[in-house]
Amino acid sequence: MFSTSRSVGFYHLPVSKVFVSSVIVTSLAVSLPLHHVRHLFVYTYQDIFDKLELWRLITSKLVFLDPKDLVCGAILIFYWRIFERKLGSQKYCSYLLATGFLASLLELAALYCCKKAELDLDSLPTGPLSFLFPLFVPFFCDIPRVAVTNILGIPVTGKTFTYILGFQIASTSVESVIVAGCGLISGLLYKANFLKIKDWFHVPNFVACIADKTLGRLVKTETVQQINTPLGATLELQRQQEIERLEEQLARQQFRQMRNMGGMAFQPRGAGIFGNLFDGGAQQGQGHNQPAPAVQEEQVRTLVEMGFVRENVIEALRATNNDVSMATNVLLHNS
Repeated sequence: MFSTSRSVGFYHLPVSKVFVSSVIVTSLAVSLPLHHVRHLFVYTYQDIFDKLELWRLITSKLVFLDPKDLVCGAILIFYWRIFERKLGSQKYCSYLLATGFLASLLELAALYCCKKAELDLDSLPTGPLSFLFPLFVPFFCDIPRVAVTNILGIPVTGKTFTYILGFQIASTSVESVIVAGCGLISGLLYKANFLKIKDWFHVPNFVACIADKTLGRLVKTETVQQINTPLGATLELQRQQEIERLEEQLARQQFRQMRNMGGMAFQPRGAGIFGNLFDGGAQQGQGHNQPAPAVQEEQVRTLVEMGFVRENVIEALRATNNDVSMATNVLLHNS
């Protein structure tokens, strides 16, 4: 998750980079040198419905006032960059704006209902939670669940840590539960295309073009060379990283053998979807005639439902020896 390779950093991911950077900077600024303006970033029922200070709906989404929420939220924003890589920056930004708008409306409705029911609530939690929790819906529905290990008979997958972070934020208070629930509902409404929200709530092309030529150039991430030296702080972590590196090398070797056999299902644009990942090995592995591993249709269907092209999915599964987790990473990081 925290690899230093360009494929898993912020390379070609301007929205995620601006998102996480702005949240961290503004949250630290309000918590330290500008702590005297903290009251401007919270809102209650009285602020919105009695004083009509609607601007608080925007300022409350800009900063995390709780350090725990800041840490968990920043990690989630960093991890959600997989959706920008999958959807593209323009569609990803459209999703954030649409679901954030829906979640904010639901928060106001919940706040109003609680007041009418004479339930005393403090100020709602601050931070861009209305943008983060809706992403748990496509994360649950579209990202495959691959078991990694078992703890006391309970399967632990690569998605477990992400769910723990979301639960940690949502379990802070009753108000946090309300905000998290509104976010999840907004994600479900967007997925169901409630009131055709996908058709009318999107970032126009000219706005995306202007943003790319201005802000995009300022936050451009340069290509970073792959670092093969283990970065683990303990011997066990270093061994695990070394094993992962060897598995990646094995996948590359298998891909080269299959490409030399001429058994690829397609040749994508330019150097291909695996051009950056497996380049430099076209002349290796000649003379091997091992048959390509059979691909299971269920695995293909799972990845196709995530939005990947079927031919790319088949090639990725063959190159990774039907490892769904590795194939997903290859497709996401090289699409």
